[in-house]
Amino acid sequence: MAVVRINYEEFSRKKDLNYKGVEISLFFIKGTSERQESKTFYSGNFVRDWFDMTEFWIKELAEFNPFLSCSSSIGHFITDGAPFDGMYLKLVDGKPYLTDEYDEEYTEFFVPKGTKPTWEELKSICKHI
Repeated sequence: MAVVRINYEEFSRKKDLNYKGVEISLFFIKGTSERQESKTFYSGNFVRDWFDMTEFWIKELAEFNPFLSCSSSIGHFITDGAPFDGMYLKLVDGKPYLTDEYDEEYTEFFVPKGTKPTWEELKSICKHI
């Protein structure tokens, strides 16, 4: 199983909540031994870090770790005032499309609050063009 969390300073009075990065951790349990590995995305840009983490999970981990669980830090980060909205990637006639309509089968991405970029615009924002 893979777990993602946002590393930031909870209860921070700073506008950016002292954001540090997005971390994805993998937990391996075999017999009586446990092992944890993690990778942190810390460009300083939350939108890009979340995009990069999601891309990493899909390309590198999803085949072997098909379940991605979000820690409570995700919801806390947003409700603590982080200026981001969730958007969801879905396919329409085989083409990627971002929507703000939640569906558990869609992959969530974050965008600057109050914006609604297209999939191509989000990739460009995250420098994946």
